[in-house]
Amino acid sequence: MIAEGMVNELGKPVSRSNFHHLIRNELYTGWIEKFGERHKGNFEPIVSEGLFQHVQQLYSGKFSKNKRYIINRPEFPLRKFFKHPSGEMLTGGWCRGRNKKYPYYLFHKVKISIRKENLENLFKGWLNQFKMDISHFETLKSFVKCNLDKGIDDKKIEVERLKNRIPELKSKQAVLLEKNIEGIISNQLCRERIADLDNEIYQINKAIESRLGGSTNFTSIVSKIRDLMLNPGEVWEKAGFNEKIKLQWFYFPQGIEFDGIESRTTKICKLFKLVEQISPLISQVVDYRNTKLNTSNLQISLPSADNVSDDLFFEELSNEIVFLSELFKTDRISEDILT
Repeated sequence: MIAEGMVNELGKPVSRSNFHHLIRNELYTGWIEKFGERHKGNFEPIVSEGLFQHVQQLYSGKFSKNKRYIINRPEFPLRKFFKHPSGEMLTGGWCRGRNKKYPYYLFHKVKISIRKENLENLFKGWLNQFKMDISHFETLKSFVKCNLDKGIDDKKIEVERLKNRIPELKSKQAVLLEKNIEGIISNQLCRERIADLDNEIYQINKAIESRLGGSTNFTSIVSKIRDLMLNPGEVWEKAGFNEKIKLQWFYFPQGIEFDGIESRTTKICKLFKLVEQISPLISQVVDYRNTKLNTSNLQISLPSADNVSDDLFFEELSNEIVFLSELFKTDRISEDILT
């Protein structure tokens, strides 16, 4: 790298220790870690997280330099979304046939393999069990509009409250400085207290910024939700890789457990719970005996809707709809879920 012209900020060749520090610095991926906290920066990263993690694995000697593990496989969106009761996560790969390669989803340790198109058609069919009747959607639309308007008003009130808090904190800082000048408190104590107040002001400004982060486009939200509720399986099938990942984790936040015979999940999104509540004839067991899986997968068990009051349910549902609309405004995926 030195031969290629790599130098430090003083124009001198980098030392070995500086070079190792550079390739282990997560800042280049957009993450800032200071004072025991880790936050995503608001600047454009120059290194992808996949490449950075790959380099760290090479650096630690966890696998050969000639072997590259691909973290994201666009051809296998259900990887790591399904898991076996033993804890093994679903993976994907290509099996060589007589004339060409065929894509399969696999649980290696328990020796379960499923053709890619079969499992994805099964998943699509499961989603389509939650289709909503158009008349119910129109009712939902009017209710959500009312709740969104209320949410916007609540947000404005909260922003105003936070803004009023800032002059109070600055006034406390002025009092501290005055006491320090009069010799009532020491320089050290004054610095520490002012730093604490500065941090509180910073956090308040961040909270204000997050609450003012763009207006809610109700028409766009309704259009997205309408497609998702009337044709959830088709929307997932036609979505790009990143959107598929976001959608499937949104629909089923705990993923899906599959043991080779049955698949089940412990939690579904509130949009699907709404369909369960207004469509009581939907069976909680989805029969797929006619699918051509190379496993004896017979059914998918669905969870029951929680017993909550209508007002509370619709209030939570409105928040979930706004959250879903945000999924399509950013490439960020829930880090804790995907890891």
